[in-house]
Amino acid sequence: MHNHYGKTVEYIIRRKGVNLSDLAKIMNINRRTFYNWFNQARLKKEIIIRIGAAIKYDFSAEFPHLVTPPEQPKSLIPKAQPSDDDHQNNNWKDKYISLLEEYNQALIDTLSYTEKKPNANND
Repeated sequence: MHNHYGKTVEYIIRRKGVNLSDLAKIMNINRRTFYNWFNQARLKKEIIIRIGAAIKYDFSAEFPHLVTPPEQPKSLIPKAQPSDDDHQNNNWKDKYISLLEEYNQALIDTLSYTEKKPNANND
């Protein structure tokens, strides 16, 4: 079989309407990695299985010599939606960063004021 693995995987991902940015986040990889994989004539079996698990697709029809249905590992299927805890943690992180930025600006303002203030010892 002379399939181009990367093009086949890309076709399936696009046919399913999967957003590559979302899929990259789910798989914890760089979006550019997908484009590199799509250009490869051969992909490792583990990559195909991992993508299949992430998009909930059985690649055994396209790659029967590589993937069999029992090989779709449940542990590689990530959470589809971020949990409320993730959202709450992001809110706290954003608040913390904002507070740090305000604190840094206050330090800069204080330092600038101190440098401009005339020195009392030089009378």
